[in-house]
Amino acid sequence: MGKSSIINRFLILKKFELLFSSFAIVFCTFFRELIFPLIFCFPFLFKKKKLISVESLLFLFYFFLMIIFRFLLNNQLLLKNYLLSFYFYFPLILIFFSKPFYSKNLLNKNLLSKITTLLVFFNLIGFFQFFLSFIKDGNDTGFLGLYGGSGLAQHGYGILNAIISLYYFATIIHTNQKKNKRLFVFFFLSFIFSFYSLGIIFYIFAIIFFFLFYKKKIKKKFIFLLIIFLLIGSSDFKPVKYARNTIVKIYINYIDNRAEKIPRKFLLYKEYFDISKTDFSFLLFGNGPGTFNSRSSFLLNGDYSTNFIFKKNKSMSYKMKTIILPLWNQKISSIRGKDGVKNQPFSSFISTLSEYGLLFFLLFFYFFIKRIKKFIAF
Repeated sequence: MGKSSIINRFLILKKFELLFSSFAIVFCTFFRELIFPLIFCFPFLFKKKKLISVESLLFLFYFFLMIIFRFLLNNQLLLKNYLLSFYFYFPLILIFFSKPFYSKNLLNKNLLSKITTLLVFFNLIGFFQFFLSFIKDGNDTGFLGLYGGSGLAQHGYGILNAIISLYYFATIIHTNQKKNKRLFVFFFLSFIFSFYSLGIIFYIFAIIFFFLFYKKKIKKKFIFLLIIFLLIGSSDFKPVKYARNTIVKIYINYIDNRAEKIPRKFLLYKEYFDISKTDFSFLLFGNGPGTFNSRSSFLLNGDYSTNFIFKKNKSMSYKMKTIILPLWNQKISSIRGKDGVKNQPFSSFISTLSEYGLLFFLLFFYFFIKRIKKFIAF
């Protein structure tokens, strides 16, 4: 390796560390809501060759068609909502459907080692907090580390542990080192203790998809174990499933929909399905980006965020104002016992289906499965 090549690699690594550190510092301020999508653009800073795929361009084209369609249908151009939703969604689309490549310049093991050490320290504090809280008052949401007590902080903390655990899972597949196995188990348990239920479900599905498309020997063993697990689960948990479904049915059908006792998340699902039954365009194409129950829609409703930037640029769709805002606002969230996860009408599935439509959701799922196969083959 020539001297100039070594210098260039060193400068790239330092550039990465500087950018990463800058993001970490800004994340401690109220600007974190605005800058976090840019993290997904990191890989594009280290590759001269274009990484934008045909799928990314297709979704970009679909996005602009949707804006035109919604404007013609509703005669309402909510440009702030559309742009903010695009800003949050498109970096994810770019990274999901980017062309696979490998570069040693991206694998900064020194930085990764620092992050791992820091997270191990945070997680040990989190485990101590959890057991102390559980013994003291039976509270099972004490695993916070140093990230704060809000649901967003706790789930974000869980996602960070999930990403690191998946990295060590990948190294186990290729190297089978004992140290990496221990780190994988440690970070996986740290993720579980964040109690991010939807995140855990996605995590398990990610592992399942990986094994379904991986080496044939491992694939056969995994499918066999999965079938056994499903058979045991379906037989042992039938009473629990029946009781749960019965309770949900009572909530939805026999109690006043606007009663304070109903979890807001249940009402969100009910509202979505009720609208979809009567509005075919809503079902297929959605209400428009950032106009129903997504993070973009909440940030711009003038009630959810205290950030002065969003307060100054208030913008709401009719459905957000009449359906979603009454479900979740500062008045409701200030009531003791009403600020929990079950009362928060946030759902990635519903926000994607309600704002981008079923057609977008199916296209995304189809191309995503194809992309997984390509990445594994790569």
